Amino acid sequence: MRQLFQVNSLGSGPSLFEWNKNGTCLAAVGSKRKVGIFDRNGRLYSEVHLPAAEFLEGESPEAAQLQWDPDGEQLAIIPNGNTAVLVWSVVNKEVKKIDTDFKTQVFTAMAWSRTGKYLAMGTAKGNLLIYNCHERKKTPYVGKHVSKIVCMVWTKDDMLAMAGMDLMVSITSAATGETVKGFSLKQAPTEIHIANVKGDGKTAKEFDSSFSINQSGKSVLVLEFNNGGTEEKVLDIVLHEAWGAIEKHLWFGDGYILVAFRSGRVVAVSTLKHEIHEEVYGEKLLEVCTTIACSPAYGRIAVGGSNSVRILETSGPTFAENKTDAIDLQPDQIVQQVGWTQDGQVLTVSLTNGLVLSFLSTLPVVFDYQSSKVIYLTSLQEMTLVDMSNREVSPTKIEIESEPSFCGLGPNHAAVGMNNQVWFYRITGRDAGRLVNKREYLGSVSVIKLSATHAAVLIEDKVLVHPIEVGPGAAVDDFDKLLPPPGQVQTLTCLMPSGARMVFEDDQGNINLFNPVNDQVLPVPCDLTGRADNIMWDVQDPHVFVIAEQQALHVMLYVPVSISGPRVELLGKQSIHNTHSPLMVIGGSVQCRLKNGALDAVILDTHRNVQSNDAVAKNAPGKRFSQCLKLCRLKAAWESAALLRNNDAWRQLGVVALEMLDVEMAIAAYRMQGDASMVLSLERVKHYEDKNLLAGHIIVLLDKDQNQAQELFLRSSQPKAALEMRKDLKHWSKALKLAEKLDPDNIAHISKEHAATLEMIGEYAQASNHYHQALESLAVQTTPIPDAQALSDSCKAGIARCLMQRGDLRQGRSIALQLKSQQLFKECAHILEGLSQYGDAAEMYERAGQYERAASIYIQTKNFAAATPLMARISSSKLQLQFAKAKEQEGKFSEAAAAFEAAGDMDAVVRLALGPLHMPQRAYAVVRKTRSTDAAWNLAEYCLRPTTKDYEGAVEFLLVAGKMEQAFDVAQNKGAMDTFARILMSTTQPADYGRIAYYYENRGEYVKAGDMWCAAEEYPRAVQLYLKINDDAVLDKAIRIVEFTHNRQLGVQIMDYVNAEKEGQIRDEYNFKLNVAMGQFLDAATYALELARFEQSLVAINDHTTAARMLVRVARNISKFPKHIVPILTSTIIECNRAGLKKTAFEYAAMLMRQEYSMPGPETELQCFNCQNEIPVDVATGKRVLLEDWGECPCCHFACTRQQFMRILQAESRCPMCNEEVPVESVQRLSDPLAKLKAQQDKYEAALADGTPGIEMGEQPRFSGVDLAKMTSGNEGGSIWGSSPQLSPQKPAMIEVRGGTGTASKGGLQVPGFAGMGRTPGMGGMSVVSAVSKMDMASKRGSESNGVASPMPPQSPLPPSNFGAPVSGRRRVEVP
Repeated sequence: MRQLFQVNSLGSGPSLFEWNKNGTCLAAVGSKRKVGIFDRNGRLYSEVHLPAAEFLEGESPEAAQLQWDPDGEQLAIIPNGNTAVLVWSVVNKEVKKIDTDFKTQVFTAMAWSRTGKYLAMGTAKGNLLIYNCHERKKTPYVGKHVSKIVCMVWTKDDMLAMAGMDLMVSITSAATGETVKGFSLKQAPTEIHIANVKGDGKTAKEFDSSFSINQSGKSVLVLEFNNGGTEEKVLDIVLHEAWGAIEKHLWFGDGYILVAFRSGRVVAVSTLKHEIHEEVYGEKLLEVCTTIACSPAYGRIAVGGSNSVRILETSGPTFAENKTDAIDLQPDQIVQQVGWTQDGQVLTVSLTNGLVLSFLSTLPVVFDYQSSKVIYLTSLQEMTLVDMSNREVSPTKIEIESEPSFCGLGPNHAAVGMNNQVWFYRITGRDAGRLVNKREYLGSVSVIKLSATHAAVLIEDKVLVHPIEVGPGAAVDDFDKLLPPPGQVQTLTCLMPSGARMVFEDDQGNINLFNPVNDQVLPVPCDLTGRADNIMWDVQDPHVFVIAEQQALHVMLYVPVSISGPRVELLGKQSIHNTHSPLMVIGGSVQCRLKNGALDAVILDTHRNVQSNDAVAKNAPGKRFSQCLKLCRLKAAWESAALLRNNDAWRQLGVVALEMLDVEMAIAAYRMQGDASMVLSLERVKHYEDKNLLAGHIIVLLDKDQNQAQELFLRSSQPKAALEMRKDLKHWSKALKLAEKLDPDNIAHISKEHAATLEMIGEYAQASNHYHQALESLAVQTTPIPDAQALSDSCKAGIARCLMQRGDLRQGRSIALQLKSQQLFKECAHILEGLSQYGDAAEMYERAGQYERAASIYIQTKNFAAATPLMARISSSKLQLQFAKAKEQEGKFSEAAAAFEAAGDMDAVVRLALGPLHMPQRAYAVVRKTRSTDAAWNLAEYCLRPTTKDYEGAVEFLLVAGKMEQAFDVAQNKGAMDTFARILMSTTQPADYGRIAYYYENRGEYVKAGDMWCAAEEYPRAVQLYLKINDDAVLDKAIRIVEFTHNRQLGVQIMDYVNAEKEGQIRDEYNFKLNVAMGQFLDAATYALELARFEQSLVAINDHTTAARMLVRVARNISKFPKHIVPILTSTIIECNRAGLKKTAFEYAAMLMRQEYSMPGPETELQCFNCQNEIPVDVATGKRVLLEDWGECPCCHFACTRQQFMRILQAESRCPMCNEEVPVESVQRLSDPLAKLKAQQDKYEAALADGTPGIEMGEQPRFSGVDLAKMTSGNEGGSIWGSSPQLSPQKPAMIEVRGGTGTASKGGLQVPGFAGMGRTPGMGGMSVVSAVSKMDMASKRGSESNGVASPMPPQSPLPPSNFGAPVSGRRRVEVP
């Protein structure tokens, strides 16, 4: 620390001093009989001479105590050895002597009350004198203590606490002089202080009456009690005896006690209960400690002893010694007392040799700023100018003549001054720092503000405006302008530069923001603990300002435009170290001056993540986004949200943008979020220029305060928007009030809706009134509305409902019947039902079409007559069941049965049918339909009755009931086994078919026994029993078993039976079937030829019945001939139709029409839908040939799709038609396939014109190795269609056979492949085709199994006479 001044005029003995509240006056006294009053610079201001001592005292200062009043204007002095107290006034330098009425009693202690009204003085004998300074009245009180009063202190409610050598502490009221409370001590007191106790909430609290007393250096006693004296707490803090005697103690910070020991140790103790015995800080700073003092302004503690003073820096519970500010004196200079000025800038030390030294602890905070530049005091005679936006530029030093108390900064000049003197310096250009003007004003200057050329100086209650620099030859006051002008009575209290807004503090300590544009004053929500020390606007952000108070910064945000209007928000509060004095704010950084004159920047917590040069903040976009939103920096928030890619971030940005009425930004944010509904809503309101209207809509969209939105709408250009909002929100009562003023034509509708809402919550009387109000409004309506009738009916319906709810059923029913509304009937029915008016409710339900509900009520009320007509319309099984039970009880069993059946209770129907109704057949039908086990059991018992004896029915229903054993016993004993077996065979449930088979076998019924053994999968035994019966149908069953089981042994057994028992054609037929069943297809082919000849003979002799029977036998095995299904079925249909077997013909016709027997889809259809001509088939795919990719096999010349055919050749290398090896590259696409087809057609027509068949001499059409000409030899009336891959494709063949009817050909060009065999509707007998089909199947399967074709027997060639038959007796087939 740097020494400011030294007082050495007090004498050579011990000295005593005291600073006043403002730190402007220092009172000091030494061994000389006078008290010196010095200013802040150590200059003697006044002296108070003390009267001569009346009693001799020991070595001590000539004054026992010095104390300033709370205002720092009066000094009280207790002279040693005198019975009076002197009071000196700073204002008039007068001394007032207060004599005591207690003779020979010197004053030993005194204290000013906190209000400065009372001065209390205690004597050496325990008496008290209280002096009322306002009334100048003395009041003596005798006997407060019985011995010397050592110390005293006042509470804030004018309660005086005194401690005396009588080991007592007394609490005295200044108003009455009565002793309120007394405490006893264990040791003699040496000092007393007001306690600042830390409560359980860990916050320091100064109690109304809380004291701490030093008891002879042994302990510190803390006393707590209330004014009533009903509660007291005593806390005795005893520290280690090894630390020595307690010299001094004081309170500081948040409820901490600092205790200084004589041994030089300093200990800090918290007063929280669980910390009371814990040492927060403890250190031995000196060898001997004699005094301590605390500066709350800077949190500094001075500890003095011996020839040294040590400084402790405190911040909350942390302590640190500041060794750079330590004071070390000469060895003979012993410290007696230390003390701080209230602002903490000056530390004063008194010595035992009479010297008083004052040190500069911190520089006074003198500064001003303009834009980003700040000027501040760096030493008592030096000012420094710094540009905070460009710290790289060296600061400008300005040497000044004396220590300033204020300063001002402008664009080009700086002003510093004190009292009434001001010095002006240039701060720009080469001569920066040069003194350009000096002015002395007529009064003290409190504030000075500079522009580029002029200065405005606040002098007491006037403002003087003058140029800063005056030209040569002009007097300094030639251009002075005084405000207010002479003659105007106006007092000016502050001076501020012009701007868009201003923050000020009123006389009550409230902070407000003033906007001079619209004269609007906004309260600032800042909870200050005291007065504001400084208010700083952010230089870079015009909406942020900071309020600085002692060790705290309040960050505020001014929002000029929002949905709720201009407002000021508290962004945050943060503490600041007492060593930092805030000067200005720039970009969220508070520039502070330190005690040593240096600058330091404190980043506000509210701006920490938005600093442009902070790498950590850039890597935390979430935190940056949150702070940008709080600061209403929407563009920066958008950038952070884009990095976050979070829907919630976009939503938050949209909300904040709407709150600031930035609709465009909000639309963009909600569009990024994907909230289409909000975007569409905002698009509709973004064009509103009326701020109130826009804000109202936004409040509604954000679902905020509707009352605020209503006020905004009413102040807008569209006040009806408030009414629409209330209607949308269904706030009908408020909407009704608005409609009365804004839209009277809307009252009817709103009243109706309000009534409906009231009706819903049970307020029927009010609802009825509003319904009537709506009708009255409609009656006086001058402007027609389109839905007036519907609105009127709705109101009347509401009145009807309310009347019924209130008990007026007759009137309500009358109105409902007049309206004839089914919905109203339903509502009234519900109301009546709730009122237990069931008859009327059912009637209303019936009128409303709610038949089930009406019937339910009729049934509950036993009004079955009314319910009966409704039951036909009821689908509810529950109601039908209730009605059925009721009818059954009445004895109306037919109606009950019908109701039970409608309800689905078929067991009850069976019960009634077997009982009162005597309708067993109905019971049979019901059980067979429902398969109910209970009903079946009851019905089985009924069938077994001696009067019934329906054993077959009993068996049937016992099986339905699941009683297998009982059913078998009944069937066995009563001869109903056929029924038993039939039912079992028709079901899938497992059964003991063997037992049934034994039954039949024992009875000689071998067919039935064989069927049962077959069902039991005992096939050999079934075949054995079948062969015992000489019957063709039974023999077919045996053959089917062979076919199913593929059991060759059983086939041989049956074949032996057939050869032994059957003859002729019957034997051949069964041999054919057996060979097919056993897979012996070559043998089957032989028998097929024989059968074919026989069929042809039947057709030739017109024995269509026998031919039909034969074809039906083949058709039953149609799956064995998959390639010839269509011709076989066609022949079967024709012959059955001729034989009159219409049902069989229909069955096989239906089979022929199945999907699997036709080629689905247009690609596979070979007949043109328009001309009915045949389309060539693709040999590769079986579909139509494509004209654009038409090819042919180079061997058989069969048409194909080239790409598909080449794919088959790559896989198999053979043509699927001729089975010849065909190289892939030999397949070529035909350039003109239509021309080739045309040539073939011309050749064919020429052959017809010549009367020659389409087959050359020597060429015989063959079908799978069979000579067709020989196959048809000797069979007239037969015909065949087909095509052979062995026929030449250039020479179409035509085969004609006499006999039959029908058209020879439909003019098709060609019928390729085997598919053509099924396209001869209406043709004659098909015996040859049937034979060929059977033989082709046998040949094909034989070749598949043996690898070679079976040789066919030679046949005679086709007679030439067949080729000239009449058209009526022939049909024409074209074969490529």
